[in-house]
Amino acid sequence: MIDFYIKEKICPDEVKVILSGLFRCTSDKILVLPLEEFNEIILLKQDFDEIVCLCAYIETNGDAALLLQLYRYEMSDDDLLKNLVNISRNSHFSFYFPFDDFDGWIWIQDGHTHFGKELETEKERCFLFSR
Repeated sequence: MIDFYIKEKICPDEVKVILSGLFRCTSDKILVLPLEEFNEIILLKQDFDEIVCLCAYIETNGDAALLLQLYRYEMSDDDLLKNLVNISRNSHFSFYFPFDDFDGWIWIQDGHTHFGKELETEKERCFLFSR
C-alpha cells in the first residue's frame, strides 16, 4: 500500500482517469471508493481478480485536497513516481508523493519535482507541506 495526495479537488471519476493512466489500463480495471465504502467492501471479501488497482480516497484540507490510498497494484515506487511526473507534465494535476519513511515528500507540479516536508497541524485531515 502507498499513500499520496492530489493537490486539486477532483471527483472520483477523474481519480480513475489518473490511475488508469498511471497503471496504463482501462478505467474499468480501477476501483475508486471513499474510505468508508472501501472498508465495507473489503470486509465482504468480494472477488477483485480483474481489478488492477484498489483505491480508497479521503477528502482533505490544506495543501492537498485528496488523500489516495492505493492497495493492490503492481508497480515499483520509482516507476509510480516517474509516471506521476509524466501525468503532471501532461495535465493540470499536482501531487505529493512520499520519499522517505518520515515526513519527506516530493511535490510534483507541471512535470517538475520539489522536495519538502510535511508540517505538523492540529486540524484533522489537514495536510501542509513546506517547499
